[in-house]
Amino acid sequence: MAVSLDKLMPILKGIVQSLEAGYVCYVNKLTLEVIDIPEALSHHDEQEYLDVFQHDIDEVTKNESDYFRIEPPSSHEGFKIMEAFVDQLQDAYFQRKLLEVLNARKPFKHFKRLIDDSKYRQEWFDFKAKEIEKLVLDKLDIE
Repeated sequence: MAVSLDKLMPILKGIVQSLEAGYVCYVNKLTLEVIDIPEALSHHDEQEYLDVFQHDIDEVTKNESDYFRIEPPSSHEGFKIMEAFVDQLQDAYFQRKLLEVLNARKPFKHFKRLIDDSKYRQEWFDFKAKEIEKLVLDKLDIE
């Protein structure tokens, strides 16, 4: 079952935002209804936390074949997105600084710190969102 790109575009931004927040998105193949469940939920033991999402968990478990499952980008995918951002930067000095942190310990933490304190912060967020959109489109059967 293929999803029409025209029908997917209105919900794509919401899916990207959910993925960036650490949610797993389940997209109904027929209705394109999206159910977001925190990725960390499977590691969480608090019953009241589970209760909030129990109805959604039951729905996607019971009707698993009706949904596309889209997970947040893996660490490897996230790192590749950071590398691609650095590669397209025109500012050679800042590009060099980012390359240094990508090749050092704790690259995600240091990359975030440098970006947050730079004039490229919004450019990074926009770039990252577009790259995650591409990942989502790759994971769905697009018509």
